Amino acid sequence: MRDVWQQIDANFPAPDYTADETTFNGRELRALLLDGNAITDERVSRSTTFRFHLVYRKHTFYRSILPEGANSVEHALELLLAGIHAQRADYVRTVDPAGAFLYTTIEPYDNGRQWKFCHRQIFKMLPDSEFPRDIAAATNGQVVRYDRPTRKIIMRTVAKACSYPTGLMYGDPESTVTLLAARQRYNFRGHSKYRSFRNKNY
Repeated sequence: MRDVWQQIDANFPAPDYTADETTFNGRELRALLLDGNAITDERVSRSTTFRFHLVYRKHTFYRSILPEGANSVEHALELLLAGIHAQRADYVRTVDPAGAFLYTTIEPYDNGRQWKFCHRQIFKMLPDSEFPRDIAAATNGQVVRYDRPTRKIIMRTVAKACSYPTGLMYGDPESTVTLLAARQRYNFRGHSKYRSFRNKNY
């Protein structure tokens, strides 16, 4: 989680600052403007404009562990994992952010009768770009936009996005073993980074 936070945090530059910046080096100025604490130094204007907004989306849904017509629990689960993996790039293109971090957790639910899926997503958005309304409306959870993403907000958002699914620790043991084996067979990656979160030159 620390590596994810450092990379995402570094992707958010200091806000536009119109006063004379020659008294600060870049690192110091960024710390002053992004730390989220009250700034008493008169040289730093509070009427700054953040160059990017941060959007956090959490979406939860459930699927039967053995859907009707499925050959086996393992096969049904691998189809679900394949679908999630295949849809990620198209989803990012639809949102069209400057950067994206997608993290999906899966855990046993309802005494092993269902899978609980949770998409936790962080987007770096231009101030004038709108998050797709249809995606927001279909979200079972929350969509939050921060127009002043300070370091504290970024850190807390990454912590929420990367939280460990408790169902893997306390859920149905047999389902947990099946899930972990399927993830390994399919080589499923729980998280993916896109655009500037992956390539600084994007």
